[in-house]
Amino acid sequence: MKWLVSVGFLVFLSLISLASAQEWPYFITYSHDMEEPDNLELNLGSVAGKPQDGDRFIGSALECEYGVKL
Repeated sequence: MKWLVSVGFLVFLSLISLASAQEWPYFITYSHDMEEPDNLELNLGSVAGKPQDGDRFIGSALECEYGVKL
């Protein structure tokens, strides 16, 4: 049973490496793309559409950025 858990964990690790985000994570570095320290920025992006040969749709995305001060 332990070997099955180990194999499952290895499969999970190999599959998670295929997942990717839209932007690179920032943990240590600071660049002009990041929020200023101690500031909170909220962005809401919405879209609605009606394709000719498809169903109507709506979508939204909420982006939260906080400038951490170390």
